Amino acid sequence: MEKKNEASKKEFGERLKKIRNEGSLSQEQLGKTLGYKNPRSDISNLENGRKYPSVDKLIKLAESLPVSIDYLLLGKKVTWIKSYEDSENLENN
Repeated sequence: MEKKNEASKKEFGERLKKIRNEGSLSQEQLGKTLGYKNPRSDISNLENGRKYPSVDKLIKLAESLPVSIDYLLLGKKVTWIKSYEDSENLENN
């Protein structure tokens, strides 16, 4: 179980680094946006799989970057249903 958790942290970090680089953000910039006390080193720890963000930091990450929490944690891209009515139509077909 521990090895799977370590792989998950590493994969999370790789996805975070990819998205951060695509947005041309430094570790320092992203860390400050998220309110970390040690911005560069804290983001580095996330990207290198040494730790996961807290739930509140994870939410801020998803709000700060053009990405969903599902993508950050699981690598899954989310397709959003436009409205509740659309979801009802999908269920009835």
